[in-house]
Amino acid sequence: MDKVNYLATEIERRHLGRAVAVKLGLEFSKRANAPEPELWLQGLGRANADEKTLVSKAVAEWADGDSIASHYGFGIQLFCSDDFAKGAGSQSILSEDNRRCLTENFGVKFVTLAQLAEMLRR
Repeated sequence: MDKVNYLATEIERRHLGRAVAVKLGLEFSKRANAPEPELWLQGLGRANADEKTLVSKAVAEWADGDSIASHYGFGIQLFCSDDFAKGAGSQSILSEDNRRCLTENFGVKFVTLAQLAEMLRR
């Protein structure tokens, strides 16, 4: 679990993964003048109807970051995803630049489902 936590922390230091959801939750709590202390998760619950998509995307980013950290931490060498963060750009852990960083610094190898299927056929 140490390696999982290590990479998850490194992802958050880049303001990606769980950090996106935490920031959003804290912003919503502050806007609502919520009593302190309030968990950032409670802040996410304060999103208005127009902000639900933001929350959904933040939670998806959190899940992506934790998934990558878990793969790394448990020694799973390949991370399979067809998500290239086209809509989110550099704000996503799955963007081209962030993938490159994860590969260079942590040895995470990204493959698509088609690439994985091809590997299994060999």
